[in-house]
Amino acid sequence: ISHADDLCIVSIGRKSPSLTSLGVDVEKDTGLDPELVDMVCDELEKAACADGRIEDRLRLAKVIFSAKESVYKCLYPIVRTVLDFKDVHIQLDAAGNTFTGTANGTLHDGLAGIACNGRILHAEGYIYTSCILAAGNSR
Repeated sequence: ISHADDLCIVSIGRKSPSLTSLGVDVEKDTGLDPELVDMVCDELEKAACADGRIEDRLRLAKVIFSAKESVYKCLYPIVRTVLDFKDVHIQLDAAGNTFTGTANGTLHDGLAGIACNGRILHAEGYIYTSCILAAGNSR
């Protein structure tokens, strides 16, 4: 479940041999507050946001924020541990419509290396992210 000011979205799925968990997030398609960039993004993610105008960099940081929210929602039912933004690294694809969220295991050893595959959609003033944890990627 995720919501923004005037929008709520829900994703559901049945646990199966190929699907362990899923996560979803929606955010206004605006830039991330500059004061939050250091809290949300690790050094590699900040480097990925380094090119272009400040508005574009902050908007990309907001995409990373949303992707991390999706990954947290995907992993929480499995580990029952609240994750910090720096506990997951987001790798965006070159086209900007998919991502991989990889847990680094700093907070929970069992998470190290677990990867969720996700998608990104920009539509009607919102950023939508969703991800899945395939059965082979969980421990």
